Amino acid sequence: MEPNHNLKPRDPETLDAIAKAIASRRLSPAQIATWQQEIYQQTLSLSRVMDRPNFTRVGRDDLVRMVQMIDERFFEGKILPTAAAEGVSFGFSSRMTRVAGKLVTHYSDGQSQGRQSQGRRKFELVLSSTLLFQTFEQDVDRPVEVTGRLCRDRLEAMQRVAEHEFTHLV
Repeated sequence: MEPNHNLKPRDPETLDAIAKAIASRRLSPAQIATWQQEIYQQTLSLSRVMDRPNFTRVGRDDLVRMVQMIDERFFEGKILPTAAAEGVSFGFSSRMTRVAGKLVTHYSDGQSQGRQSQGRRKFELVLSSTLLFQTFEQDVDRPVEVTGRLCRDRLEAMQRVAEHEFTHLV
């Protein structure tokens, strides 16, 4: 996503309003499940490369679209535009072999993540293509658990990891 130059990075009033809106939101388990299923179905139906839930190809656009739907449904579309004001990107990594996903924060002034930095940040949400494609093989007959939930296929596992990493962005 390209930076939104209409929003000010880390504007305290904007961030406070978003935090209050998120904290006051109450969703039933049934509503959460319905939205997750809608995101799953729409991700699959709108993809140009995924042809089934246990896909053999996935594109960056699929991840971007999925995360946008997560933001729209669960956070009223408030998170990504705010993050994009500083910079946010999405991708897959074949080098990630120990974790299924990560959210990295890059600071323009070289400060480490542990310190308060006043410089611009860029967020990078990355999923492991290696771990995604190593799961749900035909010869592997074991349950696959992601974020404490059993997943039936790669798309569901991808969605759970994307949801988890998105919470770090939130």
